[in-house]
Amino acid sequence: MTRTDHRNTNDNGVKMTLNLLAHPRSRRTNRLLAGACLLAIGVSATACGGSDRAAQDPKARPSAASTVPSGDNGNLANPVGAIRSLSRTSCKAAADGTWAASGELTNSTADAATYLVTFSVVKTKTSEVLASRTLTRDLKPGASTAIEVKDLYTSDAKGLSCVPRVVAGSEK
Repeated sequence: MTRTDHRNTNDNGVKMTLNLLAHPRSRRTNRLLAGACLLAIGVSATACGGSDRAAQDPKARPSAASTVPSGDNGNLANPVGAIRSLSRTSCKAAADGTWAASGELTNSTADAATYLVTFSVVKTKTSEVLASRTLTRDLKPGASTAIEVKDLYTSDAKGLSCVPRVVAGSEK
């Protein structure tokens, strides 16, 4: 590190000294760092600004996960999203076009809970739900259970996606 003193006189004739500790870098390195900082500031400012373009563009579509029916929470009191409770998830079409889904559901909370696990097959481009099946499972704290749905839908997988949804709560 080197010490650099900058001496200037302001408009009122007052002498000012600015002491800087400068790292021995080349001017080129300093310019590159300054440019990178400006770029980062510009990108973050743009990201914070947001845009309503997607709302105005009729071609812009939400993801399939956001359009799977979310209003049916069965008889659950205080339902909450619990997708993290579902692991080892698989949902796909077999060679004959038959869709099947599976996973492992785990209650990692301190209380018993009722879970609604839904798998939906949707058109990827339009998010239209083609088939949906919901299973209900009651789990004690720390308990796990296998989830399996056979014959969810029959169709070629081209242009389709499978979306899982898990909601937890207590029975009303």
